[in-house]
Amino acid sequence: MKLKLHLHKFFINISTIFFGKGLGRIPGLLTIHTQIYKLLKPRGVVKLSIFGHKLYVNSKDKNIFSYLLKDGVYEPFETQLIRSMLKKGDTVIDIGANIGYYTLLMAETVGSEGCVYAFEPEPNNYGLLTKNIKANNYSNIIPVQKALSDKDGSIKVYCDERNFSGATFAKENLAIKSNNFTEVLTTSLDKCFVDSKIRLIKIDTQGAEGLIMAGAQSLLKNKNLIIFTEFWPYGLRNMGTDPKELLRTLREYGYTIKLIDEKNKTLRDINNEEIFAICASEKEGKHHINLLLQS
Repeated sequence: MKLKLHLHKFFINISTIFFGKGLGRIPGLLTIHTQIYKLLKPRGVVKLSIFGHKLYVNSKDKNIFSYLLKDGVYEPFETQLIRSMLKKGDTVIDIGANIGYYTLLMAETVGSEGCVYAFEPEPNNYGLLTKNIKANNYSNIIPVQKALSDKDGSIKVYCDERNFSGATFAKENLAIKSNNFTEVLTTSLDKCFVDSKIRLIKIDTQGAEGLIMAGAQSLLKNKNLIIFTEFWPYGLRNMGTDPKELLRTLREYGYTIKLIDEKNKTLRDINNEEIFAICASEKEGKHHINLLLQS
């Protein structure tokens, strides 16, 4: 398995170099490339070494697996930002923890005096999340198999089996439509964290961010709170929330909003008009961006 993993990684790196030079336009080459890729691609759950952590990843999860295998890091600039804004003893909430990539790095950064609450409702992801926590012997992580929303209850979580990190409450948000769903319990941040001194919240929930914020009206009033969140107008609307109203509410609470530009590795102030312009500029108006909010 290790040899196949190394060969697959080597093949991806070589492909990136040559296809970047336009060789993908040569007749037949793309077909050959696809066949070799399928032959070398690992199967099932694969153990990777990421920042000194053992990380078990489902090889079917094209999104995070491909990045981690090729680069050894996922969203490198945001990873750096999150780690730089935490200190020993901090309490952190990871919402949409997936398999625990960010969870483990946060736990390492805040140390044994700190705590990371990792919310992940999707069963496959949650299984790997708990496996990764155990494999790295972290006692300062509290995994929670619930979805965060605006109230207690239950909801359907739909999952694209080629992208487990794309699990969503709205079937329309799936890149590849599927009727496969799991019924999961929901709760709210305000219900879970009363008078808690939370330092940082990371939210990546494929359009549920509006519901989560609606269930965190008390928590959002905390001073010096840092929030890393995905902002996806298309996904938010499919969840029945208004993306413009969400931004307006956050600014009314006194949050500054900055764009996390992963490509250029920059962090800058951004107004609402530009946020929507960027999101409308790619993927037929269905583009998303990552934002940093600070109170």
